[in-house]
Formats: sequence, C-alpha cells, structure tokens
Amino acid sequence: MVDSADTLREAVKDVGVKRVAAALGVSTSLVYKWCERPNNADGSPGSGTPNPLDRLALLIEVSGDDRPVRWLAEASGGFFVRNPSARPATGLGLLRQTQVIVREFADLLESIEESLTDGRIEPTEAGDIRREWEQLKSAGEMLVVSCERRAGVARKGARSPRRAASE
Repeated sequence: MVDSADTLREAVKDVGVKRVAAALGVSTSLVYKWCERPNNADGSPGSGTPNPLDRLALLIEVSGDDRPVRWLAEASGGFFVRNPSARPATGLGLLRQTQVIVREFADLLESIEESLTDGRIEPTEAGDIRREWEQLKSAGEMLVVSCERRAGVARKGARSPRRAASE
C-alpha cells in the first residue's frame, strides 16, 4: 500500500502546494508537512505530521464505519467497494470461483431483465440491481485475490492508521 504522505505528495505536485494550501485554508508549511512521513522507516521521528488521509483512516478505524470513505468516493465521482475478507469462496478453486462470477453476472442480468418487464425500473428494482452488482464485484475481487495468492504476490492489507502515522 502506498504511504499516505507519498499519495498526497503526488496529488499536490501538479497543482502546487500554494494552490492546495489556499484552497484548504491552511499554511503551505502544513501542506509540506503532510507530504512528509511522520516517522522514518527505522522508526526514528520524521519531519512530517499526520495528514488528512491518515486522519480519515483513523476515523474509519475508530468508528468502525466506512461511510466517510463511501462519501468521499461518491464525491469524487466513484464508489467504494470493500475488499472481501477471507470468505468461503476464497477457498474455492479458480475454476469454481470463475463459475461463481458467471453465476453472479447471470443474476445481475436476470435482475435487470425482470426490472424491465414493464418498461421501467422502480427504485426497489434499482436497489436489487445494485445489490447484484456489488455481489458480482465482490466475487471478481475474490478471484483476483486468489490468483495473486497463487502467484505468490502478497497483497498488503490496509495498515493500521495509527501505525501508518507513526511510521
């Protein structure tokens, strides 16, 4: 997982620290501090300070609620999909997981077809379509994670924001 300070540094570099600081109503020195790591790799104190990304991650960890990141994803034109945990399907073989994806896709198409029988999609039907879509994305992610594991590619899980802020 990319460090939050590195992420901010990359996001800020094209528009400039001054513009970001002015838009956020903070000093340029604070933006620079956000773009540096609070702790060095060896654990010694760095020159940075916990940034908004660290704080948002900590808020989600403390509250146990991912609504803030869902809101942020929607505000930026996207959506948030939680990676699957060790669900039973991750223990299935790759061919079986592929079959699960095909079945989930068929379920999605069936929901859409049923919704369109009267020529329009009702809000409850749209909710059903969304639920099927989320299940399909989850099944796809499980397959990709299984492939990564089989390839020996260790996916780094989300680090604890407290640990990230102290690194």
